[in-house]
Amino acid sequence: MRSITQLTIDELTEELLTLPDSDRAMLADRLWASLDAEDLEDADNTPLSPAWSVEIKRRMAAIENGTEQLIPGEEALAQARLVLERFKK
Repeated sequence: MRSITQLTIDELTEELLTLPDSDRAMLADRLWASLDAEDLEDADNTPLSPAWSVEIKRRMAAIENGTEQLIPGEEALAQARLVLERFKK
């Protein structure tokens, strides 16, 4: 068996995609946090605002300490659709 440092990015990605959603989300948060904030830019190459950086850190901390829980994207969309349907009535 090869060590993790011998895997290509594609091989590593394929392996990591087998993790449960909550583990992948936690990994994504940790990888995101490891990036240099000055290098994080939006599609317009505009640096993240300090307020958004604070909000990202707050949300990550809440997930890590268990005060907030992640939900799958499809579930979140279903909940949003229900709320919108209520407003249409």
